[in-house]
Parts: sequence; structure tokens; C-alpha cells
Amino acid sequence: MKAKSLVGHTLDYNITQFNCEHFVNYLRYGKPHSQQVKDGIDVAVGVLGAMALGAGLIYLVFGGGKEEENKNERRLRRY
Repeated sequence: MKAKSLVGHTLDYNITQFNCEHFVNYLRYGKPHSQQVKDGIDVAVGVLGAMALGAGLIYLVFGGGKEEENKNERRLRRY
């Protein structure tokens, strides 16, 4: 058994690369995998994407009008 062959060995722990879920899947299926880590990364990417989209919308709604105001000011200065 794979588990018996690892008795007495020290394995490096890494929360994203080789945690306890990775270890169990390695023993059971021969491949280290963690669905929790994958789900966490997916959530983080989704949150960052939503924040970027929100920041872009805020800029368009509140910051984008400044360029139009500057154009109007330049027109008024000409007269």
C-alpha cells in the first residue's frame, strides 16, 4: 500500500500545493488534488473580476463626465 510506504517519511506541507486534501487524494487516486483550493481560487478570481467591473462602472458613471465638463469649459473660454 502507498500509505504504508510513506510511514516515517516527512512530507512538506503547503496550503495550496500539498495540503491534507491533496495528500488523501494522492493516497486514494495517485494524484494530489484539492477541490477546496480550486474553489477558493475560482471565488477569488470572481471577486476580483466583480471589483474591477464595479470600479469601471463607477468611473464611467461618476468620473467619465469630467472630460465633457472640460470640453464645455474650453468652449466657454473661447467666447
